[in-house]
Amino acid sequence: MHGTWRSSGRCHVFGDNIPHDNAMIAFNHIAERQTNPDVLIPDLFASIDPGFVSRVQRGDFVIAGQNFGSGKGHTTAYIAMEALGLRVICESTFERVIRGAANLALPIMTGCSGISKSFKTGDEIDVDMSTGVVIRLSSGERFSYPPIPEGLRSLLEDGGRKGFLKKWLVAHPELEHALKQPA
Repeated sequence: MHGTWRSSGRCHVFGDNIPHDNAMIAFNHIAERQTNPDVLIPDLFASIDPGFVSRVQRGDFVIAGQNFGSGKGHTTAYIAMEALGLRVICESTFERVIRGAANLALPIMTGCSGISKSFKTGDEIDVDMSTGVVIRLSSGERFSYPPIPEGLRSLLEDGGRKGFLKKWLVAHPELEHALKQPA
């Protein structure tokens, strides 16, 4: 994630048990190992919210209930979400979801008990992911949740796994040659 940890956007609220396969993204993209965001975006959440792509704007928030990203550990949908500049706030998810999203520079705040029932699609919110404070802009109502942990924020600031590796190679130029050698 580049820039500030505090931003505003609209909510797109989903319930509990949103699996990767055929809910977050069409399974055919997963099977094809599709990585082109332009191909993925039109099918993002299409089976559970057909109007999502027409409503979503850069910087919006996906809010979900418990078990966000259940099922197989695919990251295809995260590619589309990151390309749209989305952020995720959920009640619970799995470690592999957090790792997969962070590797692709998609920020996820988790452990946000009751958030999917506190907001509705279309609500405008201001969120500081470094403190966990979420403010409903229409009323000024404040909610406090666990922030994204410091170590994870560092990875996100680097631009995910690829950004981290580029930064690491800059700091260790002697190893770049070794990495290019055939095995």
